[in-house]
Amino acid sequence: MSDKPTHAGGVVFRELDDHVEYLLVRANSAQREWVLPKGHIERGESTRDAAVREVLEEAAVRAKIVAVLGVIEYTLRDQRITVQFYLMRALRDDVASAHDAPAAAEREFAWVPVEEAQQRLAYDTYRQLLAAAERKRLAS
Repeated sequence: MSDKPTHAGGVVFRELDDHVEYLLVRANSAQREWVLPKGHIERGESTRDAAVREVLEEAAVRAKIVAVLGVIEYTLRDQRITVQFYLMRALRDDVASAHDAPAAAEREFAWVPVEEAQQRLAYDTYRQLLAAAERKRLAS
């Protein structure tokens, strides 16, 4: 495993009256695939700050970190990617302004129950992170 994450992201949930939903976004590279929001860590930025920023930028959702989830690694175009993921709670249901999240207007995102999220997610590593997130959410 790499020493330092190159990317950060969140498994974001919101609690409604009678159920919980998780946030999924369409992948940039393969628009048919549903993934978890994540992105590059900018110079001087912490993984925590990057995760919060990426969720806001990709889905116009303001969220706060609840717990550390884990790190995943994969190779994309001959580059090793290391992503630190966090369990995050959506702070509110309204959408951030276009000024705060201009990229969100270009990305499709969805709030879905955990079972549907498990079916939609494109990769096993994301399904495993979602399962870990749900266990942590229930334990807290």
